[in-house]
Amino acid sequence: MMKFIVTPILLALVAGVQAQDLESLGTAKDYSYFQLRGAPVTVTTRTLKPPKDTLIVPAAAPVATGPSWGLQKEEQWQFDTSGVLLKASTRELQRKKEELHTVQYTYSKPGKRLQGIGNYDKDRLTDSAALRYNKSGQLLQYIATDGKSKPAFRVTYTYDRKKQLTIIRKLNEDDFPVEMIKYKYAASGLLTETQHFDRNFRQVATKRYSIKRDKDGMLNMSSASYNDLNALMDGYTQVKDASGHVTEESQVDKDRRVTEYKGYEYNEQGDVVAEKVIGAAREEHRVYRYRYDDHNNWTSREVYINDLLETVEERSLAY
Repeated sequence: MMKFIVTPILLALVAGVQAQDLESLGTAKDYSYFQLRGAPVTVTTRTLKPPKDTLIVPAAAPVATGPSWGLQKEEQWQFDTSGVLLKASTRELQRKKEELHTVQYTYSKPGKRLQGIGNYDKDRLTDSAALRYNKSGQLLQYIATDGKSKPAFRVTYTYDRKKQLTIIRKLNEDDFPVEMIKYKYAASGLLTETQHFDRNFRQVATKRYSIKRDKDGMLNMSSASYNDLNALMDGYTQVKDASGHVTEESQVDKDRRVTEYKGYEYNEQGDVVAEKVIGAAREEHRVYRYRYDDHNNWTSREVYINDLLETVEERSLAY
C-alpha cells in the first residue's frame, strides 16, 4: 500500500516532533534509506568549503581539496551486519563554534524491531524514546522522555482489521491528548484523507490525497490541506518516474500559486546530478558531480550552485 509519509530529519530532537512527522517516528534507518551498497559498517562524510574568494566552475577534472579548505560539517553513520543504523553523529563548525549531536538506535535483536532512540549533545543525553509494538509488529506506542527520564510526550497508534493505520494520538507529559490525526482509505487501500484535531478535539484541518499513474509509468501524487471552513490552506504535488525517483515537487499556497518548485535529474547510480529550485524570491540551479568506489557508493560529491562550486563532500566507507 502506498502512503504519504513526511520523513523526519534524522537528528531532530524527539521533543520537537511535529504532527506531520508522527507516522514515521518508528521507522528504522537502513542501507536502503541511505542508498548504500556493499554493506559498509561505517560511513564518514566531511563537507568542505573552498577558500574565500575562490571561484570554481564545473570542469572536466575532479576538484582537489587542500588544507586551506574549511571544514563545515562531519557526519558519521554506523551500521550492524544486517544493515540497520546503530549510531549517527553530526559535528558542525559554524563561526568557530563546534556542535556535536548524536543519535543512538537500539533493537530487540540484530536487524529486528527498533526499540529505543537516544539523542545526545556531546555526551549529554537530551531526550530519548522507547517503542512498543503489537503482535503483528506494528508500532503501538512511541514514549518520549527528557534527559532526566521524565515524561515528555507519548504517541499512540490504532489500526483496523485490515492492519491500516486509523488514528494517531499525541499526549503530553500529563497523558492528556494534544493532537490527533484520523486516516481514511479507499476500498483499494490507498490513503485518501487525514483529519487533524487540536487539544480541544476540534477539527482544525483536513488533508486530501490523490495518487495516479499515467501511461508512461509516471506516478503523480498530490495533497491539499483545508481549514475548518473547508478553505484551501496549501497543497503539494510530487511526480515519480517508473524507477521511483522523484522528478518534480511543488508547493502551492491558498491562492493556488506555486510558491516553490523543484526538478531533479539522476545518473545511472540513482544519484541526483541536477536540481532546479524556483521560489518566490529565488531561482537556483544545482549540479552534483560524483566519484565512486568499487561498491558503487560515492566517495566525493561536488556541489555547484548557479555554476559556482559551493562545497565538496568527501566520504570514506569501511566495509
